[in-house]
Amino acid sequence: MNFLIMLSLLLPLYAKANPSFFDDLEKIQEKSTTLKSEEERLRATSDQLLAKKLFWTPTLSISAGRQQRHDNITNIAGSELTQTADYWKANAALNLFKGGGDWDEKNAAEAHYLAQKYKVLDESIKLDVKAAELIFQRLYLKDVLQTTKKLVKLRQDSHRIVNEKYKQGKSPLQEVRKSEIDQVQQLSRLRNLEIQVLENQALWKTLLIDDVATQNWPFQANLSIAFNSKSRTPELNSLENATAATESLYKAAKAYHWPSLDLTAEYKESPLNERTTQQWVAGVQLTIPIWSRYDTSAQSALAYAEFVTNKSRLDNLRRSELAQKEILNSRVELARQNLLDAKKSFEQSENLYQDMLKSFRFGRMSMNELLIEQNRLIESQMNLSQSQLDFHKMLIEGCAIAGLRPRNCLQ
Repeated sequence: MNFLIMLSLLLPLYAKANPSFFDDLEKIQEKSTTLKSEEERLRATSDQLLAKKLFWTPTLSISAGRQQRHDNITNIAGSELTQTADYWKANAALNLFKGGGDWDEKNAAEAHYLAQKYKVLDESIKLDVKAAELIFQRLYLKDVLQTTKKLVKLRQDSHRIVNEKYKQGKSPLQEVRKSEIDQVQQLSRLRNLEIQVLENQALWKTLLIDDVATQNWPFQANLSIAFNSKSRTPELNSLENATAATESLYKAAKAYHWPSLDLTAEYKESPLNERTTQQWVAGVQLTIPIWSRYDTSAQSALAYAEFVTNKSRLDNLRRSELAQKEILNSRVELARQNLLDAKKSFEQSENLYQDMLKSFRFGRMSMNELLIEQNRLIESQMNLSQSQLDFHKMLIEGCAIAGLRPRNCLQ
């Protein structure tokens, strides 16, 4: 039967390494404003790291100015005394000791940079998951929509056959009414699916693209995840480094309780046009903090709270990731088995329906029995489409748990 031949074409068409799917993911990555924002943050943290690495170098400055002094004192000539002087000067200062705070701030900047580096990768993987789910949902709706259209045609053919048999006196009016109701229900389901397709198309706008090249299910049923139990997600790596950064910042905040020792130097010439006066000033400055309105203690407490919060989040994420990894392979295998069983079930339902249709044409079974077989065929086809969706989503989610992008994950 033509319908069954067309329906069989809806079976999964796999490509072991479908380049269009990976190309679509890359295109979405290039358009993502969120990913670009994280990459820009990475460049900013790189500059901050460089600044903190130079903590051992002196600060240098150069300035020029003009000073005017007016004294309300009358000199011998009877006029007030006014003095004007212009100058330029160079200053240098080198911190010799600050309780290790500079070193801790440098360590914090390094950890922040690594945390942001992993965060860029984490955002990339999460974007892959979001984009892949939209692609898979589109393929699922495409399969279900095509199947439903064929099933509407099947309901119409069934109604035509039972109506002809009613006119011949071979079927009761109840079967005609029943076929009409089933036909209307299937048309309503078709319209609902068309609405879901439009909603899926609208969601593509959130990824700043209009369409994708992937037209068929991209993965074979025998694909697996290149999973390593020791692998770590970039989210976990990012949070570990963020926790280390907050710990270093806490140590740096405590260092402000310590005295600070600085070496300073200043060279000054005046006036600018003649530079007849040169002045050198050098010294060592010891600053002992006594009272800062409790600012140092408050900053230390805030930094410690941030450290404890990140550490708690890190412990929770470690346990969650470990639990997911322990069952990852089992979840993938179950999804794979569901897909294989759904394919086998559909093939059996297809053959069974063909036999039942012949029996119906010869009057050996009722319209109600035929509708039961049609529903069985519908259910098996829908189950196959749903299994395709679940298996593909499980592979992509598994890659995210393994901390890998799909192109580097599936084998």
